[in-house]
Amino acid sequence: MNFLNQALEAALTKRQETGLFRKIPEPLETGYIDLASNDYLNLSKHPFLKQSSIEWTQKLGVGATGSRLISGSFLGYSEVEKAFAAFKKTESALLFNSGWQANASILPALNELSRQIFSAPALFFMDKLCHASMIQGANASQAGHAKAKILRFRHNDTDHLQSLLEREKETKGLKFILTESIFSMDGDRANLKALFELKTHYQAILYIDEAHATGLFGANGAGLANPEEVELILSTGSKAMGSAGAFLCSSQKMRKFLINMASGFIYSTSLPPAILGSLQAATALLPNLAKERKHLLFLAQKFRNQLAEKGWNYLTSESQIIPVLIKDPEKALRLRDKLNKAGFRCGAIRPPTVPPHTARLRFTMNTALEEQDIENVIKVLGTP
Repeated sequence: MNFLNQALEAALTKRQETGLFRKIPEPLETGYIDLASNDYLNLSKHPFLKQSSIEWTQKLGVGATGSRLISGSFLGYSEVEKAFAAFKKTESALLFNSGWQANASILPALNELSRQIFSAPALFFMDKLCHASMIQGANASQAGHAKAKILRFRHNDTDHLQSLLEREKETKGLKFILTESIFSMDGDRANLKALFELKTHYQAILYIDEAHATGLFGANGAGLANPEEVELILSTGSKAMGSAGAFLCSSQKMRKFLINMASGFIYSTSLPPAILGSLQAATALLPNLAKERKHLLFLAQKFRNQLAEKGWNYLTSESQIIPVLIKDPEKALRLRDKLNKAGFRCGAIRPPTVPPHTARLRFTMNTALEEQDIENVIKVLGTP
């Protein structure tokens, strides 16, 4: 046991020396301005979601009691999935406990699909900035005898992707192109039109993570991915929907396959009734929030404009997510703490979450913010 403690102490010390040590932050005092959460539409506090959660809890209790395949598929579960599929205009939706669980368990299942049909592993063509849960799922697909092939293309570089697809065009196995529609750390968009053209030409399959687009972009906030062009669309309930969970929208056949093959779905206790209630309410609300979406994106553009005037680099952000490039991890922490003391919460994002030398402050807009809040943040930030 002493040896284990010594090893842990050495590892933690090394982490601290590199400026990459993480710890759970203390909650800020009430009254702070939130520029860090993913609750973009402020739905986590919406009375309709809270009331729906209470009603589902009173009717069904606080726990799901089991996995979906045993006792956890309680009354109303499938109705929530059908409502979300209708919102996204897809044949079906399958609800997972989180976006991480979904990506980490769906990709190994897709690799197994390739193995069963082609007697060959899948090929995953992944944007370099895909979320860690996608990377985890791809890595998990390399276990066993049918190891998936992972090919990373430079961020949003469709020419590089095309060169990889061309190189592997004769390789057996299902080919999947994986990306986010709105990238969680840079706040930029994938070129979905170009990806659709490439997937059509090379007979690949598109898998789009819409975690940060659902609720905010597209017709009625349904996201950027066109269900007529994209076979697998992942949306999380924990961002603009203000709750938890993740929906994989796809064909009915894919849904049936994942119910049988996605281990994270099969072996996890399902989400509690309160979460289902809030998701049902959020799905009903989203189409009616055009005014809120417009305000949110207006604030984001105003913030980018003012950052540019001060000389800050916000990379290629074009969404509600706005990074401010700092480069040095310790400087990013100091600036975050300065903002906290001034009453603003934001995230200091450091490697390995982002590439080396790209430590940053990550600001996110939400509909509770006002223009004056943006101006006040800029004053505290000052100049680089």
